[in-house]
Amino acid sequence: MEHFFNEVIYTHRNPIHHRFCKGYGDWSYTSYSEIIDVKSEIVEITKLRKMFGSNENFIEMHRINLDKLLSKFISVDIP
Repeated sequence: MEHFFNEVIYTHRNPIHHRFCKGYGDWSYTSYSEIIDVKSEIVEITKLRKMFGSNENFIEMHRINLDKLLSKFISVDIP
């Protein structure tokens, strides 16, 4: 199940990683906003939310993953 979560989050995070946008909701070519707004004709949102546990968990797991990514860019060793 963890692999599935990582794949979903990776797909949504990819435009941020490549610096096309700054946040998940900023890129209209992923399903992130459709899932949050429950407005997708393609994604089975009910099943996805059930797998993540809730909409709040879905958002939180994305936030945690993004924080980890950003900390790699920002972390600087200061002597």
